[in-house]
Amino acid sequence: MARIFFWIGIWLSLASAQGDSYMTHEVSLATPYLHEGIDYTARFYTKEQGSLEALEFKKPLFEGFRVEERGIKEGIKEGSYTRYELLYRLYPLQIGELEIPSPVVAVLKRSLESNAFLLTQTQSQRIEYQAKPLRISVKPLPPEAQGITLVGESTIEVRSEREAFAPSTPVGLWVKIRSQGFLEALPEPLFSLPHATLYTKESSYALGVDEEGNAVREFHAHLEVVAKEAVVIPPLVIHFFDPKEARLREARSETIELQPKEGVSQEEPRASASKPLERASLAWGEGMLFFGMGMVWGGFLLFFLLRSVRHTSSSKRSPSSLREFRDAKELLGMMLSSKEKSTRLKEAIEWLEERLYGPLKRPLSQQEIRSYLKEKGIL
Repeated sequence: MARIFFWIGIWLSLASAQGDSYMTHEVSLATPYLHEGIDYTARFYTKEQGSLEALEFKKPLFEGFRVEERGIKEGIKEGSYTRYELLYRLYPLQIGELEIPSPVVAVLKRSLESNAFLLTQTQSQRIEYQAKPLRISVKPLPPEAQGITLVGESTIEVRSEREAFAPSTPVGLWVKIRSQGFLEALPEPLFSLPHATLYTKESSYALGVDEEGNAVREFHAHLEVVAKEAVVIPPLVIHFFDPKEARLREARSETIELQPKEGVSQEEPRASASKPLERASLAWGEGMLFFGMGMVWGGFLLFFLLRSVRHTSSSKRSPSSLREFRDAKELLGMMLSSKEKSTRLKEAIEWLEERLYGPLKRPLSQQEIRSYLKEKGIL
């Protein structure tokens, strides 16, 4: 029997509906197969958005269904109405007639009323809206699909991080399964790899939407494979019943071959494991080299600093001994009082020029020596 696809809309307002507000609900399939996913939508329409203080959906009782919530959409403009939607994904668990009662929408409506004294007061009124129940007819699966709980188009995608790997180096695998049916927990491990180790890093199930806007259930997994030799990841296979074609089908991923890198032996893990030590040793050697160079340059710097300090010190406190200080003072006295340049005067000048340096690191002139010694109280 050919399958008919249509949306059933129950556009009936409650007998007690008031004003410009009403409630509807609908399902995507009237005659689904057992375990086949159907979309359920409840809608509340109102023109009185400005007078509503609160709005609350009361979930209907879905007896005989596996239920997944898809959320609530609020404040959707449709002409002069504002629309609210309550969304579910339903999977029938029983064959035959099933009833879906209407959800209830409770609103708190604000209104203005005049009392006996002609004074206007604000009143709040609670009103409930609902629609008539829905009925669907659930069909059994054909004999060849007995025991199958996955009903709906399904696909599998498995991809690897890379095709070549170093022995014992983890290779990432990503698995994505998408189905319009209820995808239950998959067996662990997903693959049987006799010559490799398989780790599951993370896995999750989620309800999404496919390219055509249909609700789909998705499974995502991140795995890691560790091996020392070539590994063949076999196809991942799941069986499902296709309601469009009314037959049993299978979804199969492609075979993936992982090969060790050429020229890399199985001893590489040790080498790679020791690389941190090698890097540490190299870093230590480089550190010692820079330390030695720093010590050499530091020595030179210290030498020049000490020399500068010695020269500056000597320039600040005159010659290094009292005897030399007295000789220098006498010689300089002779230099200032005598017009003749004696041998001792020449020696004194050379001695002072050799020891006294100015800020520019150059020998001082006689005039600078006189000024310097006057400043220091020597003359």
